[in-house]
Amino acid sequence: MEVVAAATPLPTASRLRWDVSLNWAANRSKVVQLNEGGTTYQLGTESNNVAIVAQVGRPFGDIVGPRLQRAPDGQLLVGPDGLPVAPSPTLARLGNFQPSWFGGITNRFSYKNLTLSTLLDARWGGQIYSVSQQQAALFGNARATVAGRAGWYASEEAREAANVSPANWTATGGVLVEGVIRNPDNTYTPSRRYVNPQAYWARLSTAAEPFVYDASFIKIREVAVTYRLPVPLLARLGKLKGGSVAVVGRNLGFLKRATEGFDPESAYNLSRAQGLESGGYPNSRTLGYYLTLDF
Repeated sequence: MEVVAAATPLPTASRLRWDVSLNWAANRSKVVQLNEGGTTYQLGTESNNVAIVAQVGRPFGDIVGPRLQRAPDGQLLVGPDGLPVAPSPTLARLGNFQPSWFGGITNRFSYKNLTLSTLLDARWGGQIYSVSQQQAALFGNARATVAGRAGWYASEEAREAANVSPANWTATGGVLVEGVIRNPDNTYTPSRRYVNPQAYWARLSTAAEPFVYDASFIKIREVAVTYRLPVPLLARLGKLKGGSVAVVGRNLGFLKRATEGFDPESAYNLSRAQGLESGGYPNSRTLGYYLTLDF
């Protein structure tokens, strides 16, 4: 489904002209049948048992991988040490790489010989799994892993000063983990305690769920300023029918995005297995200067 529209909010007779164009598209898919009567086909894989799959009856491009274990009411399952329990070996659906919609809007303002145009791109919905953020969390390089470090070190200094073993000490700082402990009779006991940030992120990195992000964004795709050369000047330069000079900037920045530490437009490859990011470089910001002459 696609929509393309254009309008001129200011009258063409005005010295200042404003043109707007809009494009919008959405894709709704459903896997109806696979070869050889299968129900699931793997389109691509990544570390941590994450895969992009096509599954009969589902939209194309589901992301599946290990998920943190939770109680029936959704609370996080933790062990006696306060850390999340190891992820379930059963892969779960974590999202889908296809956006709900995507589109762009171009505004063009013209006054005499000067024109300013801007292009905003948007993608809304869809998810992406980031290997970069999973690895950064594992090795303590992600920004989120900083929280709780100072408190944990202070707690450990106090424990050592008191000459108390770790098993007999209640930490006073670190990452505060709230969840429930599953008892042998399948009842649940609330748990709320500080844990070592390094151990916490090492455990979290064994699951894919914490590193699946909303891939939505609004980006300033392009801004261009163009000056149309005056006719008298062109006449002195020879048999020129027209000419202009322009300054154009592309990929100038995001107005909104849900990812941190990587570009939501990053792609593992250009195949059907989108929704995977692994050490992707961000799109380059460019600035270009142009001279156009018409003979």
